[in-house]
Amino acid sequence: MRKPRSITQEAIESVINGNAKLRHELATEPRRTRLRWIEAWMRVEHPTLDALTPEQFAREVDIAALCAMRATERENEQLAATYGLNEGSGA
Repeated sequence: MRKPRSITQEAIESVINGNAKLRHELATEPRRTRLRWIEAWMRVEHPTLDALTPEQFAREVDIAALCAMRATERENEQLAATYGLNEGSGA
């Protein structure tokens, strides 16, 4: 059984759904960018995401999604693992 996504990953998904350009970029990417990869890239710069304003959070989602799209799957998986965001920890 797959663990439910975290509140952070739900917030990331909400930002993506509200951003047509980013949603299109992610949809047309050859591989599926995982929400946990985006969260991991966000945590590189901001270990505590709760302190971000909604505007800052949305901006960081954009930046982190671009980082995840440009990194290899292996790099993304390794980064996610450093934050405990493994395959079973959500989308």
